[in-house]
Amino acid sequence: MKNKIAAVVFVAALSGAAYGGGFGLEAVRLANLPAVAEVAPQANTVPAGSPAQILSLGLLAQAGGSMLYSVPGSSAAFAAFRDFWTPVLEKAGFKGITAEYASGLAKLKYAGEAGRVVRMFLCDTRRMPLSPAEIGKKLSADLEAAGMRVIGVFSAPEDQDVFPAPTVAVYYTAVYEENPDHETQLRYLSSPSSVVKLDLPLLESSGARVTAAYGENSVFYIGRRIGLISGSAKDLQTAASQIERYKRAVAAASGTYLSAKVDGLEHQDPVTGERFGYVSKVYYLW
Repeated sequence: MKNKIAAVVFVAALSGAAYGGGFGLEAVRLANLPAVAEVAPQANTVPAGSPAQILSLGLLAQAGGSMLYSVPGSSAAFAAFRDFWTPVLEKAGFKGITAEYASGLAKLKYAGEAGRVVRMFLCDTRRMPLSPAEIGKKLSADLEAAGMRVIGVFSAPEDQDVFPAPTVAVYYTAVYEENPDHETQLRYLSSPSSVVKLDLPLLESSGARVTAAYGENSVFYIGRRIGLISGSAKDLQTAASQIERYKRAVAAASGTYLSAKVDGLEHQDPVTGERFGYVSKVYYLW
């Protein structure tokens, strides 16, 4: 049970980054906005025709730096991790592969030509309303179209604690940057509230390659990591003041300001009864 808890915490924490989530400037969002409605968890049963399934959390590789890593839970599970992923790396052309297992952490280090590294993206059927097989094909096609080679597509383990809906893991090559937020990766951006609409033209003008959008509150894209700060305001003057404050927050965190926008809004706070007429938004690069 201890190993299971460690694996769950490890995968859950890192899958946020793979999905495109994380912490930082987004913590300054105002609390006035209504939350996005939660999607009821689905039974995580891998449908027929899905990508090949990785059967355990310990076998599900995370990617960072120039290595794949995991918390396998035992020496035998580490051997299974090593034996599963070494051929995948070799087939993709990576050299100098070495395996390490210490303090419960398994590492597969490798060397890639021209700074090539492996990155991983997780996507479930709640974020992309397609079958797992269609998700794998869609994401693979988007990456290949951007010149990023896909080296593996798998169904994530059936585990309600970590993956409450069918989830696909796509492994692909990218070019290494010391700051991973600056790497060109497949990413997912969602707005903090159902009333905050994403501005796809602004994202595309910043260099993001938008690959899919389901509704107005989320987007899949390829590019550097983009952040969004947003808040509600009663009047335009307050909205303008918020935008200036958000710009200062971006600068203080060494982010790069991209653009700002104010949208009209008709929203009444269900608790206080206050009415808000505008939404202010600032986009930035991490």
